[in-house]
Amino acid sequence: MITVDARRAPIDIARDIERRLLPSYRIALARARDAKRAASATERERRRIIQSLALILPSARIAVEASEHDLEIGGVEGSLLLGRIKVPPSDWPVEMSIDIPKALVLEFARRLAVLESEISHTPRETR
Repeated sequence: MITVDARRAPIDIARDIERRLLPSYRIALARARDAKRAASATERERRRIIQSLALILPSARIAVEASEHDLEIGGVEGSLLLGRIKVPPSDWPVEMSIDIPKALVLEFARRLAVLESEISHTPRETR
C-alpha cells in the first residue's frame, strides 16, 4: 500500500510508486508482450498454411462464413472431392474431412499409404 498525504512531497510519492508497483508491472507487461508475440507468430503460420493449401488444392476456398480457420474443398464444377480442412489457431493437429467418390477411394487410400510410408521414413527434423 502506498499512502498519499498532502504533507508528503510528490517526489517521495512517485518514488514509492516506482519502487513498489512498477517492478511487478514491468514483469507482467513483458510476459503479456511475449504471449502476444507468440500468438501472432502462431496466427501468421496458421494463415500461411491456409493460403498454401488454397493454392495447392484447385477446388479449395477459405470458408470465411464458417470459420476463419476452415478451408472448404470442392463445390466447384469438375471437382471430385468435397470436404473441409480445419487449421486451428494453435499447435493442435490439422483436421481433414474429405468425401471421396467410391470409384476413387481405393486409389486415394493407396496414395495416402504411400505418403504415410514416406513421411514415417523421413527424419523428424526435416518434416
